[in-house]
Amino acid sequence: MKLGTVGIVCFLAALSLGCGDSIGPEGTAPVHISFADVGSAPQAAPVSGLTNSVSRVSGASGVSVTDGSNTLDVSLIKMTLEDIDLERTDQSVDCSAAESGDFSDCSDYFAGPLLVQLDLTGSALTTPITINAPFGTFDTVSFDISVPDGGDPAQVAYLDANPDMEGVSLLVEGTFNSAAYSFALDLRGDQALLISPPPVVTESNTGFSITVMFDIASWFVRTDSSLMNPSAMCSASVGCADRSTVEQNIERSIQAYSDL
Repeated sequence: MKLGTVGIVCFLAALSLGCGDSIGPEGTAPVHISFADVGSAPQAAPVSGLTNSVSRVSGASGVSVTDGSNTLDVSLIKMTLEDIDLERTDQSVDCSAAESGDFSDCSDYFAGPLLVQLDLTGSALTTPITINAPFGTFDTVSFDISVPDGGDPAQVAYLDANPDMEGVSLLVEGTFNSAAYSFALDLRGDQALLISPPPVVTESNTGFSITVMFDIASWFVRTDSSLMNPSAMCSASVGCADRSTVEQNIERSIQAYSDL
């Protein structure tokens, strides 16, 4: 499934003034971008309408969800991202198009591929990505969810280091009713997320951070609020309808929060 551009959800940036970062290359400041489950941040709210009839618990071992009859535990989520970037409010070029040759309106984007392990517990397992943003006002953070195929030297090196991600953009591990599962998807597509209010990067700001949140508890919930078994996706008894629902839930689950 190819994910589309997210254009109607407000994504909030958290400005961090005087937090110890130094100014980057001349005319820029460092920006930190991290990825996590909503349960790891008290300020974030689950996706409305998706998990009203299920119960979730975020603990030291990950995320646990129950519908009263079944229990789904998620202990690990890994994903492959590329072309992570910030875009100015008035930019005139596509920041991810290397052939344009003009990046004066763009941040120092992170090309990737990059393995991101979602923070499920608030322990910040994955170090935030740091990019250098030129001074100015930004209204969009963008990234690609990618399926690595070894098509260039960067992808070859990535797959050498992460062989379990070949042909996979997103890998979920855990248990369903205590039975272990490993669930892989080949989701791909550009995500363009609005930042509200648009952060202003200046020499007096020593940096700011953006946290992109996923409501993990909503991923494996059907419209009737029953839980899906990741191990049974596309089996003879279930078919592929559940897999399509998971893909749609993931797309709907992306949000962000501010700690201002």
